[in-house]
Amino acid sequence: NQNNRITFPATLTIKAGESGAFFTIQSTDNAVLDADSTCILYAKNVDYTEVTDTLIIYDNELPALTVSVSKAMLAEAESATLQVGRPVANSKSLTVKLSNNQAKRLNLPTSLTIPANQKSVSFSLMSVDDNLPALPVDASIIASATGFATDTATLTLTDNDMPQLSLSFSPASISESAGAQASVVTVKRSSVTNNAITVKISDHAAGALL
Repeated sequence: NQNNRITFPATLTIKAGESGAFFTIQSTDNAVLDADSTCILYAKNVDYTEVTDTLIIYDNELPALTVSVSKAMLAEAESATLQVGRPVANSKSLTVKLSNNQAKRLNLPTSLTIPANQKSVSFSLMSVDDNLPALPVDASIIASATGFATDTATLTLTDNDMPQLSLSFSPASISESAGAQASVVTVKRSSVTNNAITVKISDHAAGALL
């Protein structure tokens, strides 16, 4: 009664002088999410009473969770909506575990619960404002639950603490005959660190000012 899920020979011959014979059954992996099912196999011959036996077929495809973020890019101190879902709502709640590879820069609960009779749940995701300069990074958020295939959402975390430079002239106006030290240029950075930095100097006059 499950010809689309298993394959087996249409007939079997028990040789003369032998009490029985065997054959093998091959299950079909259809890559489709199916319910587990019971297969009933029938064997009959005109001279014998029909016999049956049952075989349980377990599906190896899991229902998939979904996880999504409302923004592809998130700056420090900004928020976005995280949504976790399941394919079908049922009468039981589902606890979904959450993990991410940027725990210091992204406030994320360890789990979310999808309420009974609901397909999804949402959460306000917040990027941590640590007042430290950092390069943009990609954060991967993984949703997992027992009996479900995992899903991953990715977003880029950007920084709002990048150091700023300032440039000033003293004096701000000069004569073209003022010479080599006509004006002193001061370059400052917004915060002092233990690291030296090299600043590229250029002008729009093809080097005539330097």
